[in-house]
Amino acid sequence: MKKVLSIFMLIIIALMFTACDKQHPGSEDSLEISTSSAEALAPYNAADCEGKTQVTVESDFYAAGFTNIATETIEDLKYDEADKVGSVASVSISGQTDFVQGQKFDNHADVIICYHVFKKCTVTMQIDFVQNLLFSKYDVVLNMNEVSQGILKHGEDKEFTFTVDPGEYHFTFQKDGESDINGSTILNVKGDTDISLKISCHNDKVDVETIYLVDMGAIGEDEALFPENCIDFADKNYEEYAEALKNSGFTNVTLDPIYDIALGAPDAGKIEKVTIDGISEFHRGDIFKKSAAVLIRYHAKEEDDPIRQEQAAAEAALEAVFPKEMARRAVIVAMTNNQATDVFQDDGNTYDFSKFHSYSDIEGYYMVLDTDGIWSVLDENTWHVEDIILRIAGYDTYLKATCNVKMNEDDYVVFNVTRKIASKEYLDSTDPNKGNTEHFEPEYDVALNVDGELVREDRDSLAAQNKIDAEDERQAWVSSQRSSWDGRHKELCKLLEEVFNDRSFNPSVADCVDVYDDSMQESVNQMLANAGFSERVDVGDVFIIQEFTAKNYFNVTTNYTAYGIARWSSKKVILLGIE
Repeated sequence: MKKVLSIFMLIIIALMFTACDKQHPGSEDSLEISTSSAEALAPYNAADCEGKTQVTVESDFYAAGFTNIATETIEDLKYDEADKVGSVASVSISGQTDFVQGQKFDNHADVIICYHVFKKCTVTMQIDFVQNLLFSKYDVVLNMNEVSQGILKHGEDKEFTFTVDPGEYHFTFQKDGESDINGSTILNVKGDTDISLKISCHNDKVDVETIYLVDMGAIGEDEALFPENCIDFADKNYEEYAEALKNSGFTNVTLDPIYDIALGAPDAGKIEKVTIDGISEFHRGDIFKKSAAVLIRYHAKEEDDPIRQEQAAAEAALEAVFPKEMARRAVIVAMTNNQATDVFQDDGNTYDFSKFHSYSDIEGYYMVLDTDGIWSVLDENTWHVEDIILRIAGYDTYLKATCNVKMNEDDYVVFNVTRKIASKEYLDSTDPNKGNTEHFEPEYDVALNVDGELVREDRDSLAAQNKIDAEDERQAWVSSQRSSWDGRHKELCKLLEEVFNDRSFNPSVADCVDVYDDSMQESVNQMLANAGFSERVDVGDVFIIQEFTAKNYFNVTTNYTAYGIARWSSKKVILLGIE
């Protein structure tokens, strides 16, 4: 028993010495307690941190004694919120977000400062690089805000993707090695952006053209973005199409049925035409007012037309006194003389009425009907036609018009004319470089006043069509100039093989320039003159540029370029020279 008590007393004494040792002000354990219990006081209430700049809050917490401070960004700001960049959203201390000013914390407590920055924008840039045939065939360097982003090989399309803050960016396209030959565009990024550019090289500059621009951040509260899935309406039902536009924000959508289905084709509900505020061509990213007038024309069954019988009666009455065929002829004659250049006096400005072309005249300048328009009765002696399309004989050029035709005793007046001349694929384009839409009235252009004698005689439609067929035959001949499997110019390469005696002769794809009119003839002949060639092209010919490799007389494979002319009149090929 005494032995147990002795052991117990020894344990008690040991514990007392240990306690005294830990309380000794000079001991190591005493220093550890002092370090871990250092305090820092919160410089703000938690709510007071919000709105201050991140730099200020971070500095004030360091000044208050906090040593373990981290920052986190919140990427949520839009283009027009630049004044909020760097402003604090919240602060937590050891996970606590409701602290008060002066509250004590361990100075090693985790302080996390969350602040606002711009939401990053993704810019996707598709570049269509137009290839030159002969000159200015150089590569181009793309710079963004004077920092190189890469090089574009001449004639090769390329796509770039950038992740940037909202703001203005200056894109420069400069000739590789010569920064003073360049072109540029400024892109004001407000949100995720898709942009398509077309660039072309010249000896003194790089042209930059925007094909389309989609900036999701540029849409205002009262605006709607034309949806990508509505660009092509060919296979869409009008109800689905209208719903897609409404879902995109358009509020003023009108449906306009065309009651033209008699035998089931085209399908009921198929869209014919769509306009927004009168515009009929749309691109990705086009922005309109939500209230813009959207008109969707679609096909419907004739039997569903509530006013069909009334219109049929009105047309029959007008047809009896003013046949539609005569109105159609009047439009063709008016548009022909309005566009012809051989109907003036010697001064080139005053009409010579004796030179006006009649409907039956197909010897000189004339037009043929390509697509009949939509005819309707305007009043008891006036027809209205929408979108009649005429082809200019001898050219791959078309005229599209909407107008009224009035019978005035034995003569006709074509008025309220909206007309566009372009290649057929661009007749509906709003791009002024692809043909301008013009308006004409008879008081300003007397060619719209059609003498009845000019339309009375019928046309030899077969002869007119034969002339059109002859031009189509020439176009087929132009298309056949290059080999279908390797792109070489077949006839010119035969001549070159004779010259080089098949010394490893290896041609590439030929460039064939169609000399389809006087302007192209003048351009090509000027190039031939500048290059020192004596031969000249005629309208209808094809100018050929054939690149190839072959071994020279020293048995070294060398690059060559040959120039030639394919004559439409003789169907023969002339070799002009080899470089």
